[in-house]
Amino acid sequence: MQEEAGEEAADWPAILAIVAGISAFGLALGLTYPLVSLLLAARGIGDDVIGLNAAAMFLGQALATLALPWLAARLRPARLIVLGLLLAAASVLALAASDSLWIWFPARLALGFGVNQVFVLGEVWLNAATPDRLRGRVASLYETSLAGGFALGPLGVPLFGQAQGLALAAGAFFLALTAFVFGLLSRRGGPGIEAPPPGALGRFARAAPLLIALVGVFAFFDAT
Repeated sequence: MQEEAGEEAADWPAILAIVAGISAFGLALGLTYPLVSLLLAARGIGDDVIGLNAAAMFLGQALATLALPWLAARLRPARLIVLGLLLAAASVLALAASDSLWIWFPARLALGFGVNQVFVLGEVWLNAATPDRLRGRVASLYETSLAGGFALGPLGVPLFGQAQGLALAAGAFFLALTAFVFGLLSRRGGPGIEAPPPGALGRFARAAPLLIALVGVFAFFDAT
């Protein structure tokens, strides 16, 4: 079966759509990581609140991961990714339009929830769209695009300055544009994803505790 799968044609429209989506994921996080902290610090907000605000985004990603099996059983991956990109665009636009911390906390939580759809579903779909013979090269393209998004995001700070509205509005526009392009390139909707049986997450944790610990350590230092 692996040899037959290796002879299958690559789904290039889906691959290009996923690469565009993951670039937007990297850019959204790369821009908001430093910029939001700088903006809050410039307003005299304490380090504790700045850290909690950043944690809100990661809480959104965690909630999205838990909700994803339920969502994926009801909506096709392409639609979920487009909705995730649009939610992220709306969240960044809310950050640009408001100075209220009461808005910024739910906005960053929603940002994490939205971009996580792109990250998780994109990897699942990429695996299904890529034949074995191209898997290494496509994975390299995917990771390079992700790293490129992370690299370009912080450049928005010197490019647009720390004027809150301009840089964040530009990021929101890019996310919305990516959602439009993704929708055009991914008309087939992606592979169907079944909801896992009850208790599947706990069984996986017991089966691969070292893997989970390694990912946790990486995530801790990445977020820090």
